Amino acid sequence: MNKFIPEPSDKVSRIIDLLRNRSDSDEQIALLEQLRRMIQHVQSRGARTGIVAGAAIQLAETESPVDVLTATLNEAIKLTGAERGFVMMWNEEKRSLEKVISAADENFSETRGPDNEFCKNVANLAFHSGTVLIHPTETHDTSVCGQACTNKLGLCSVLAAPLIAETDKGQQKLGVVYLDIMNKEHDFTADDGELMRQFAALAALSIAHSRTTKQLRTAYHQTVSALVKALEAKDKYTRGHSERVAEYAFRCGKHMGLSPDRLVMLHSAALLHDVGKIGIRDAVLHKPGKLTDEEYEHIKLHAELSEEIVKGLSYLDDERVILAASQEHYDGSGYPKGTKGDEISIEAYIIQVADAWDAMTSTRVYRVAMPKEAAVAELKKWSGKQFHPDVVNAFLEMIEIEGLIPSE
Repeated sequence: MNKFIPEPSDKVSRIIDLLRNRSDSDEQIALLEQLRRMIQHVQSRGARTGIVAGAAIQLAETESPVDVLTATLNEAIKLTGAERGFVMMWNEEKRSLEKVISAADENFSETRGPDNEFCKNVANLAFHSGTVLIHPTETHDTSVCGQACTNKLGLCSVLAAPLIAETDKGQQKLGVVYLDIMNKEHDFTADDGELMRQFAALAALSIAHSRTTKQLRTAYHQTVSALVKALEAKDKYTRGHSERVAEYAFRCGKHMGLSPDRLVMLHSAALLHDVGKIGIRDAVLHKPGKLTDEEYEHIKLHAELSEEIVKGLSYLDDERVILAASQEHYDGSGYPKGTKGDEISIEAYIIQVADAWDAMTSTRVYRVAMPKEAAVAELKKWSGKQFHPDVVNAFLEMIEIEGLIPSE
């Protein structure tokens, strides 16, 4: 009996046993056993459908490509009662399948590992045919996975399901989930194959999604890096400033208990907080003396310019909102909109404090760096006015615990 299939409910089982004991003919007993198997089948499909649904949710919530593959293999083993499994992914450059994740029972030796020629043949057959391969219940090529082949490896049954994602770009063959067992009391069945076909389709979509997400994140980081480098090329005094502000902001946000996702967003926004200075006139940006009223109004545009620069990049939408508020003040005296209090995100407040701190403790064209004590006094002086008091307190606590970031 397939070890996954649950026993019928106690009440139904008792009724069948009672009728079986009262039966006089072998035909009646056979019919009752057939009824028991039918009930087992219905229960099995219901239970497995629940597992597939739960597995789909888990895969949808998993972002890392490696984590998705690991979850895929674990859930496949759970679905079918397999004793060993691995995932092979298609390498487009090498034009071949490569093992990426494996899980094996201690009874399986490395001599029968995933790199074994038999396993490769089965995986390739399932991948290129685009169909689920089951042995010995079903087979496509006895020379590849016939009884003689499996006997040599001490295997009882084999199942391989291709990972095929149906996307808006068409059908994408990504890889194969391979499973096998040694237990002679448990063969993979047609039901196992159908469930793995459905599950593999869900898993393939999750893998394709995680790959796309990874590609977007790569593009995201490349964009941020390119924008920061463009700013540094224009203003040598900004060189290193954006990175230090981002590091200070990240540390402060972590100290305040921000979630990992918000910390990533905070770090990126901090790196970009001055990017609008690309649009500021060099004569104003590098002026060693006091700015005129007109020059001050011109340099104030950099917050709006920062927002405008990233406006067309949809994956920087959250950062854009933070940048738009980077020069607003806690008491409403900032610019460009004069927003205040809770109207401003905590991320924007953190960047303000980190920016002010690094500006005060770094040497600029118009002044030398402040001592630490003087910078602390300035933050406290403007706490509750320009700066959010909770952020100032958290930032100063973080500085005492983690120390300063060296400035160039």
